[in-house]
Amino acid sequence: MDKVTMAVGQGEVVGLIGPSGCGKSTLARLLLRLIEPTSGHVIFEGCDLIKLDGPRMRKLRRRMQIIFQDPALDPRMPMIKQVIEPLRIHFPDESYAHHREVAEDLLNEVGLRPAHMVSYPHELSLGQCQRASVARALSLSPDFVVADEPVSALDPVTAVQVIDLLQRLQQQRRMAVLLISHDIRLARRMSRRILVMGAGRIVDEGPTEVVFEKHTNQRSHSVFHHASF
Repeated sequence: MDKVTMAVGQGEVVGLIGPSGCGKSTLARLLLRLIEPTSGHVIFEGCDLIKLDGPRMRKLRRRMQIIFQDPALDPRMPMIKQVIEPLRIHFPDESYAHHREVAEDLLNEVGLRPAHMVSYPHELSLGQCQRASVARALSLSPDFVVADEPVSALDPVTAVQVIDLLQRLQQQRRMAVLLISHDIRLARRMSRRILVMGAGRIVDEGPTEVVFEKHTNQRSHSVFHHASF
């Protein structure tokens, strides 16, 4: 990472695009302090996350969530418990019945039926597992969500469905989202502003349509993957 400066406003959806290996996922983890930077600052509502100790950082964790490319679900837990778990950890004083009600509502909202809620990850499709992953990330009502290549492992039809789901949920909850993708067309579907990354740097940025036209021009030597969405 080399002198990267970026911002995501409250309720804003920003696309971060670039080829594989350019540093997108590393940047995402630095923003959430899942890995520690060697220098720099990460400001969240005026607070520098890098300067926070463990207890203070944990208090902010629930306001910042990530959706990974791999749903990374616990194979030993049914879907309903996957969503209850973060609620149990962050809100231990609330009842299990309340946590279960919240989890059921979320799983229903992302398109999973009651039968899916008691199913284990290996019993569901990858698309269904990713929907559960979205529900889990939103269970704590975060203000900021990083969606790190959330649909790159899905078939095109399912990918569009999940992106449209994320867009609907973002609009309903008015949360800020950083959508990471190697596919500029996918980022265009949801983002109003796009950042382009290359070799650990932000090499271009601007309104979505401006960046899209520039990097999909026939004369452009863009290395981004252009799937049909």
